[in-house]
Amino acid sequence: MPIDYRKDGRIAVFTINRPDALNSMNPELTEQLSKAMFDFRDDDNLWVGIVTGAGDRAFCAGADVATTLPRMKANRFREGTIPPTPMRGMNLWKPLIAAVNGAALGGGLEIALACDIRIASEKAIFGLPECRLGLIPGWGGTQRLARTIPLGKACEMIFTGRTIDATEAFRVGLVNKVVPPGELMNSAMQMANFVCEPAPLAVRAAKQAMMEGLERSLVEGLELEQRLEDVVLGTELFEEGTSAILGKRKPAYKAKQKLYIATKRRGAPSGRSPSLFVLLTAYRETTIAIPWPPPMHMVANPRCVLLRFISYISETIRRAPVHPIG
Repeated sequence: MPIDYRKDGRIAVFTINRPDALNSMNPELTEQLSKAMFDFRDDDNLWVGIVTGAGDRAFCAGADVATTLPRMKANRFREGTIPPTPMRGMNLWKPLIAAVNGAALGGGLEIALACDIRIASEKAIFGLPECRLGLIPGWGGTQRLARTIPLGKACEMIFTGRTIDATEAFRVGLVNKVVPPGELMNSAMQMANFVCEPAPLAVRAAKQAMMEGLERSLVEGLELEQRLEDVVLGTELFEEGTSAILGKRKPAYKAKQKLYIATKRRGAPSGRSPSLFVLLTAYRETTIAIPWPPPMHMVANPRCVLLRFISYISETIRRAPVHPIG
């Protein structure tokens, strides 16, 4: 199987498994990676994922030149031809850790960049050589590399296609840690277990605040942060965390619950009654905001109030923007 996907307690491990081809990406591998990532996203028992490559030569050497690049050319200008993944097309708020065991080139580096924490073997190398092939990094490389390391260094790597080793990757902030090859997976599992210790919904809300905040102004990002903080303050996880601290015990967190939270209308003076009731359902990746109280026409005729209320809720849910948090 091109993707070896296994579950180890709360941790999912994705191994890119084409070592004879330097773990290069072909269409079958991309499809399997997409399916595995959706399963990881939707499994409430999984809290953190680790992505690595089979063998000790390559994490992933990028696209398979013989199979993937011709397909990319044939499908250019067509949307939806590449399965959604965290690299493009899929919002994933569960943390991902890249355990980079060798060469991370092209699409391989783009996979690592889509992860939140990167741990590298001393043998790892990193590069985006697409421009040397007459392409550009097209799986998030031009966007994420420039957001991860200094812009000048990102330009140098992309424009020249040259690679950097693990030591330089650590120096410029591309990786969090460099370890001997034999310690790589143990180090990644240790990091994953550390990430599993806090409340899972809080970790996902924090990731969403950071990732979506990068696309907004500081003021808008702070507003998003406040809304997400309001969400987690209303969770059983928050109650469990504070109770555990006061009781001097280890918290016993769970990953799934429903939240009912009251919040003030934006700009309402402090101390006034909330004018917006927000129904937040932390089920997989969906939260829906429902204005309350309902419009006056709903309560004008008491005989129809229940049916109108149900219709109002249904229409609000249908038209409301979806904000993933799970």
